[in-house]
Amino acid sequence: MLFTLHELAMVPLGSNPTKCGMAKVIRAAAKRRLGLKLVNQKDPLPFEVLRAGVLCMIGSSWDTCPLIVLSWATMVMVMWCGLLRYSDMRNIFVCCVKFFPSHMEIFLCKRKNDQFRKGDMVFIGRGAHATSCPVGMVQALIRRGGFKGRVPLFQGWDGRVARWRGLDGLVLSGMPVTYDQCRAAFFRVVSKATARPEDELRAQFGTQSCRSGGATVLAHRVEFRLFQQHGAWASASSAHRYIQDSVEDRVAVSLALGY
Repeated sequence: MLFTLHELAMVPLGSNPTKCGMAKVIRAAAKRRLGLKLVNQKDPLPFEVLRAGVLCMIGSSWDTCPLIVLSWATMVMVMWCGLLRYSDMRNIFVCCVKFFPSHMEIFLCKRKNDQFRKGDMVFIGRGAHATSCPVGMVQALIRRGGFKGRVPLFQGWDGRVARWRGLDGLVLSGMPVTYDQCRAAFFRVVSKATARPEDELRAQFGTQSCRSGGATVLAHRVEFRLFQQHGAWASASSAHRYIQDSVEDRVAVSLALGY
C-alpha cells in the first residue's frame, strides 16, 4: 500500500523508503508475529479417484503404456502412499531405492524437518492390487527406463517435443521433475478419473492433496506415532492440518454423549 502511494507520487525507486532493507525485515517479523501467511488448503485426494486415474492411464499392463505415462502415474501413487511432498519426491534417486519381497525402502538424503541432516527412510509395502501397486510400478519404471546409479527416479521432459512427437516419443531429461511438471502430471491423473477439465480441478485439488489424502486414511487406521513418523511431521499440530474428518466421525462425537 505504501509502496503504491510512493509510486503514484512519482518518488524515485531508489528513494522509496519501503524498499529499505530495514523495512523488509520489519515486514517479515510482523508476518511471523501476526500469522498473516495465507493458507490455501486443498481437498484430500481419495484413493478411489487416484486408483481409477492410474488404471485409466496405464491400462492393463505397465509395459504397454508410454514410459512418460508410467512415470506420471507412479509418481502420483508414490506421493500418495508415502505421504511425500514435492521436495521429497524430487530427491528420490534410483540408487536409494531397495526392494524386498514385502515392501520397498526409499532413502531420502534430504527432507523437510530433518533436524540432524541424516536423511529419512520411507517404507512402502506391496499392495494387494497388482496393477496399482506402487512397489511394482516403481520396479517397472526402473526396468523400462534402464535407470541405474544416482539418477532421479522421477525425471522431467521437454514439453515442446510432445507437441509434434506425442507421448510415445517423449524422452525423459535425466533431471529431477520440476514442480510445474509434477503439478501437470497430477492433474492429468485426476482428470482421467473424474472426467473433469483440469482447470476446474485446480480449485479443488493440488499436489498436497496426495499427502492429505493418504494422511486422512492413515489417521484412523494406524498408531499416531507411526503416522507422524511416516509423514515426517515436526509436531502433532502440523499433522492434524492434513486430516479431514468425515461426516460420520463428526456425528459420532455427539452420539457418544448417549442421549
